[in-house]
Amino acid sequence: MDAGGKNLIHDYEENRTGGQSFSGHGVWCVDGEDLLHFWFDTYGFAPLTPARGGWVGNELVVSKETPRGQGRSIWMRDEKALRYLVEARPSGQDTFLQVMSGSYDRVVGF
Repeated sequence: MDAGGKNLIHDYEENRTGGQSFSGHGVWCVDGEDLLHFWFDTYGFAPLTPARGGWVGNELVVSKETPRGQGRSIWMRDEKALRYLVEARPSGQDTFLQVMSGSYDRVVGF
């Protein structure tokens, strides 16, 4: 949490095959009934607006539009893991394309 206890801050780092790396910094906050997600990463596109959304069943879905197109992130939880999916629909396209996906297992005692 941030110093004021109102915003959740998280960081991500990935080391890819061949020595490439990717990192990001996210900020979650609440706006009325919506969750907002600001994401900054090494690709360098600063968020013009936050992704906005909320819980739909056991999925947390946030989406946003930019001049480059539409993006959405989906977190799915079950008893064993947290799954994550990032999709993008470039401007002029009809369908979303998968950008990345991951599955994260809970480690007890960590």
